[in-house]
Amino acid sequence: MKIAAITDIGSCRQENQDNYCAQQLAGQGFARDFGWKTRGKAQQTALFRRSPAAQDPQEMMLDYERALDDLRERMLQAERTEAEQAAQLERLRSDLSLSRSHEQDLEKTLNNPLAYCFNLEYNVNALTVAMDTLRGTPDTIESGDWTDADYLADDGTVLPLHRKLYDYTATITPRCKSWALNTEQFDRLHTLARRCQAEGVRLIVVLPPMADNVRTEVCDVFGITDVMQDTVLPQLTGWAAECGFTLLDYEWGGSCITNDDTQFFDGFHLDEKYGLPDWTKELFADIG
Repeated sequence: MKIAAITDIGSCRQENQDNYCAQQLAGQGFARDFGWKTRGKAQQTALFRRSPAAQDPQEMMLDYERALDDLRERMLQAERTEAEQAAQLERLRSDLSLSRSHEQDLEKTLNNPLAYCFNLEYNVNALTVAMDTLRGTPDTIESGDWTDADYLADDGTVLPLHRKLYDYTATITPRCKSWALNTEQFDRLHTLARRCQAEGVRLIVVLPPMADNVRTEVCDVFGITDVMQDTVLPQLTGWAAECGFTLLDYEWGGSCITNDDTQFFDGFHLDEKYGLPDWTKELFADIG
């Protein structure tokens, strides 16, 4: 069966000449083909076909119904695709909003001067290691076997401690210049302690070790030492007695970490090979 495309019917005027055009086409052996869509995509304009005999009306109707069914299916599929894309976009927006909210909450927590009481940094590191393990990513060990080059300042001066200890103090100095005790956050610790006592939960507040140069170059200079020793630590001690929680102060009260150059990776993070194992052993022994 030969399919013919009608590309030039300009001589056929609209409406008043439709019947004439149909008669002329019929006289030449062309019949309207409602099944043209089902015979491939290469002849999208083939609306008439030449046939020895006119197409059976029942066959024409079936072709027409099949074409309509195909059109309906395509419309439904398009609607479903649009709905799925809208739902996916909404999920992405929700995930983005949640991520931003988490970032803001984390920033607020990091800005809390008492965040270290909850070992936030160590918890973040632990979660990072867990994620790296799940992803098969090798963990980066914060440890150093320092060489002579690690004890040189920018001007060539030999430093008494490895360079990272001084780099750390330089990094935190801008944030500590305007430091002040956040009393609202501090009082929340008291509220937490009372809640734990009421619920029978054992609470342990740990202040991890801090390198001496961080204390002398940052804490002493910006008044943090005075506030901690005159206000925060006495208050924590009183709350511990009141609420029955354990206070372990390795930051201001001393610890087994006595060699900052070897046992600290930087001013706040213990060396994972030469410092952290010693302090972890001490910590677990004190916890009992």
